[in-house]
Amino acid sequence: QRLVAELEPRHGFGEMSLFKNEPRSATIVASEHLWLASVTKESYLRIIAGGMVKALQEKLDFMRKVPVLRDMDSFALRNLSLCFQHVRVPRGSQIYTQGEDSDSVYVVYKGQCCVTTAITAAGA
Repeated sequence: QRLVAELEPRHGFGEMSLFKNEPRSATIVASEHLWLASVTKESYLRIIAGGMVKALQEKLDFMRKVPVLRDMDSFALRNLSLCFQHVRVPRGSQIYTQGEDSDSVYVVYKGQCCVTTAITAAGA
């Protein structure tokens, strides 16, 4: 495995495979105890297309600081914040593995995780 990135609070991941409807392109492992905000593929896509109305201010304030969500319009961001659930991930646990189908988008709320990809002959 090759280390691609270390993600800390306010870093999101998992959205590209949802948008492209492709398998995961990397493996994510918690490098310490981790809390994630997670939203299902169904909810994420429904909200991006325009769905719910209310927002929780604390989640919205946090999400406005997430680089991958920064340019999202306020209405969509407000709706998306309603669907995020806090998920505790123990150190060393895989969030997902490269090649898996996508089912959620994640934002690191607290803690850190590592992003790795398999080393191939072409990428060596």
